[in-house]
Amino acid sequence: MGNDGMPARIALVGYRGSGKTSIGVALAHALGWRFIDTDAVVSEQEGGDIARIFRERGEAYFRTKESEALIASLTGTNVVIATGGGIVESPDNRALLHGKAFTVYLSASVETLLSRIDGTDRPPLTGLPMKDEVRTVVERRMPYYREAAHAVVDTGQGTIDDAVSAIQRIVEGR
Repeated sequence: MGNDGMPARIALVGYRGSGKTSIGVALAHALGWRFIDTDAVVSEQEGGDIARIFRERGEAYFRTKESEALIASLTGTNVVIATGGGIVESPDNRALLHGKAFTVYLSASVETLLSRIDGTDRPPLTGLPMKDEVRTVVERRMPYYREAAHAVVDTGQGTIDDAVSAIQRIVEGR
């Protein structure tokens, strides 16, 4: 926690397409803070996109690298951290997020998430059709997102700036 009552770092969790990166960039800009995207960190370190890492090295390998990126990100201050959608699958990551950052769960309906991720190169997480996959995985992860988070912001309606303003009001008013 900074001297002005602001937390030292803000982390964003939520399913793919919930707005973690776009809202995180805008929030960091509004606060004058650095922005870190754990997926981008892993991609840069591994020299390839997440889908390729999943295909070539497997999900377990990716999750280990993702946890390492989270730990490194949480050492900084005045930083907004966008996490990968599955980072909350690990109990250790949930504890780190809750204990070392003011963590916000960005939620949206399955329909909204589907419309945002349609056509993107995201690795499949199940053998299910995309709509069923999103519904199944969101339902499984929801308690994990809530456990990690200090607050929830619905990103299904409104603009990126609306979400940034909501997060700033929550952080300042807590």
